[in-house]
Amino acid sequence: MSFLPTLSCKYCSQPIWLPFPSPDETSQRQIPWPQDGMPRNFLCLLCMRACEYSPEDVQWRSVQSPDQVGLNKGMAVHRVSLPCGTDKCAGLVHILVVMRGEAQYQEASSFVGRIYAMNIACERGHRMSGPSMGYGKYGFARDTGWPE
Repeated sequence: MSFLPTLSCKYCSQPIWLPFPSPDETSQRQIPWPQDGMPRNFLCLLCMRACEYSPEDVQWRSVQSPDQVGLNKGMAVHRVSLPCGTDKCAGLVHILVVMRGEAQYQEASSFVGRIYAMNIACERGHRMSGPSMGYGKYGFARDTGWPE
């Protein structure tokens, strides 16, 4: 039986399946998280809530079918960067989302306007909650700091 790492959405409890190199060759003691161990904001694509998570939030769930392992291998962590919007703060809000590895900027445009922040921080420490997180262009790229 294979296991894959997940985060449980803090709003709707839906699993956010994290990409992991090879569930058959790795141990559940390994946590797929950047080495700095700092919290990260993740988006649940089901409810569109962005919440803060830490390595302690990672749970291992059994995979119900081999197809699910195959689907996970094509996934990657991408970073959406939005303007903070708090008192003209120049900081960015970074939100991670698990999508197809080759996902493009245009795909992010289908959901960026629907993101609802749940007490997440910009890079300068401003906390925000709600549907609007500043105005202006957003960035979208594969997060290269994420273990692959």
